[in-house]
Amino acid sequence: GETVIANVNVLAEPAANIHWYINKFELRNSDIVQINRPAENASTLIHKQPPSGIYRIRATNPHGSAMYEMLVTVDGYSGKSSFLS
Repeated sequence: GETVIANVNVLAEPAANIHWYINKFELRNSDIVQINRPAENASTLIHKQPPSGIYRIRATNPHGSAMYEMLVTVDGYSGKSSFLS
């Protein structure tokens, strides 16, 4: 099967809470999803057997939030990504 691996680093003070979503549903650690925090403002998603869809990363702290999204199509199509503020 396919695996999606995505990394995000944010500039935030104080540190940001980082959440991952697929098609508007929040991802959480499970048998097929692993979310790591290798550094204070960094996060890595490893998703085994991922569905196609829009993956979103939201970083929030008391000063605001930012969102990044990427379209992933599992059938071999290289998706697009964009930054939303």
